[in-house]
Amino acid sequence: MRVAAYCRKSAEDNRLDDNKSVHRQMIRRHEFAASKGWHIEETDIYVDDGISGAEYLEGDGLNRLRAKLSHYDILITADLDRLGRDSPLTEQEV
Repeated sequence: MRVAAYCRKSAEDNRLDDNKSVHRQMIRRHEFAASKGWHIEETDIYVDDGISGAEYLEGDGLNRLRAKLSHYDILITADLDRLGRDSPLTEQEV
């Protein structure tokens, strides 16, 4: 089973919310994957730090993930809004 992870934090979010930081998302991704018995290769981690959810298609990490999405069985992300703010549009695009 091939597992990927995507982490994104908006530059516009100036709140000191450590739970949304890319670093915290990566820690939780490891914890979640381990709880399921999954392993994520470092090359299968995609990150966009400082990319707004409204401009999600401009993120280099997300675009690299989209190009390889068919290679994965599972995608881990902190929340659907990490992929983009407009859920119906995000689901069509991603």
